[in-house]
Amino acid sequence: TKKKLKPFLIISYNTEAGYKYATKLKKLFKHKTISKKTYNIFFDKSKLNQFLKNSKFNYPKQINLSKNFSNIKKFSKQIIIKPAKSSGSRNIILINKKNIKNFVKSCDFKKNLILQEYLGNNEIVTDGIVQNKQIKYIVFSKKIKVQNLKTVSQTIYYKNDMFNQKVRNFFYKAINQFLLKSGYRDGLFHIEFILKNKKIFIIDAAPRGPGFFVIENYLSKIVKKNLIIEALKVEIGEEIRKNFSYSKYGHMIHFILTKKGKFLKFFSKKLSNKFKLEKFNMINSFTNKPKIDNDRLGSIYFKRRSIKDLMIALSKIKKIKLVKYSNDQIY
Repeated sequence: TKKKLKPFLIISYNTEAGYKYATKLKKLFKHKTISKKTYNIFFDKSKLNQFLKNSKFNYPKQINLSKNFSNIKKFSKQIIIKPAKSSGSRNIILINKKNIKNFVKSCDFKKNLILQEYLGNNEIVTDGIVQNKQIKYIVFSKKIKVQNLKTVSQTIYYKNDMFNQKVRNFFYKAINQFLLKSGYRDGLFHIEFILKNKKIFIIDAAPRGPGFFVIENYLSKIVKKNLIIEALKVEIGEEIRKNFSYSKYGHMIHFILTKKGKFLKFFSKKLSNKFKLEKFNMINSFTNKPKIDNDRLGSIYFKRRSIKDLMIALSKIKKIKLVKYSNDQIY
């Protein structure tokens, strides 16, 4: 910014945009990129659902929205509405079935809307690296949802013994099959699924890492490796070692959500050195009440010996007044 540079490409492992720029760079240097079929599975939710159906995976009921609402009768009371092409949980909304007609009339993104069955909030996210069709790193984490904001994730956490070996093998097999059948053979992956009735329902997938510093401040700490460096090695064809020897500590990353108003500052000195604060918003910026995963002021990363200790630390953080707004609102 100071030098007023205008880069040709900005590549990030945390975003779909960064992935697309990396693809442009690969084409420029005549490196291999993923096939059109694999690309569509990752970037078009309708194609993802069709792939899951054709490949005999469990998948949530899903229909493309039309003016005829009679086809929503097969859904339960709560439904997820999402655009066919989006990322970062943008415009993904949990809604009561009886309110859909009024919502569609008022929304400003009517094209390519999808209705998807709501399977509950027992959501698990898996991140890792695959190289030459072999999974080299894989981490399974749980999400804790914000109360009354069920489509916005607040906190994710990991502990090595959170799932027993049998359950981890069950998860691993499903993710490995997904990667193989989708044709994705090299790179980072980020896959979200719901565990319901002892079945895995894949709800989203992307050929990248998670956003908001999670890959640097959370995943890299768990696997005790810099996953950005490892991903770069994969990009240039350097063989990386398979590593399933992870931290014995519990790790957590807690997201500080926005409020409606003018954001002034963080009271970062209230946090001890056992917590790492990352700031996402500039001071004096205007923010709104959170609706999507982008509506975050920052994140706090920490680790503890057990899940119980993680939850105790989380409850303490929530009691600290960390953020100030211009209307003297402090939370």
